[in-house]
Amino acid sequence: MVQLDRKLIDGLVVRGFKWDAGEDGAGHQWKVRTRYGGYNLDAGCAQRIIDGEVGLPHFDRIVRFVADGALLEDGAVKRVDLVVLATGFLGQHFVLTNLLGSEVTARVGPVWGFGADGEMNNMWKRRPQHGLWFVGGSFSNARTYSRYVALQIKAIEAGLVSKSLDG
Repeated sequence: MVQLDRKLIDGLVVRGFKWDAGEDGAGHQWKVRTRYGGYNLDAGCAQRIIDGEVGLPHFDRIVRFVADGALLEDGAVKRVDLVVLATGFLGQHFVLTNLLGSEVTARVGPVWGFGADGEMNNMWKRRPQHGLWFVGGSFSNARTYSRYVALQIKAIEAGLVSKSLDG
């Protein structure tokens, strides 16, 4: 894929796009499987970035936002009609800790990546924290896997399986 997209990737990098080939060069598919973030799939904007129609001023160069756009550290104002913040990606354990605390996060364990069972860690299945379910990913993931989550919840509520993972 990188070889086929080399011209596109190089053009984006020249414009300031932060690109990498993923862990061990495995590309976006591994990023999907391990953290569901940190990649970009072109949906039509890449060429506009390359052509300079869409800018990529990085946040570390922005002092603050002003009425006309962004005040950059060199004193220039990058005039814009629209600002889209690509805010980065923190793993679910950060979100979980912020929402439910470190004790629950420790009990749950890692989210995304592969578990000892060969399945995605803590996704779409019961967790040690009763009542907490992760249904992450894209709309297609949610559409597909929410059915499996619903069936598991129904089985728990109907007494067909234990509420606890311990038995």
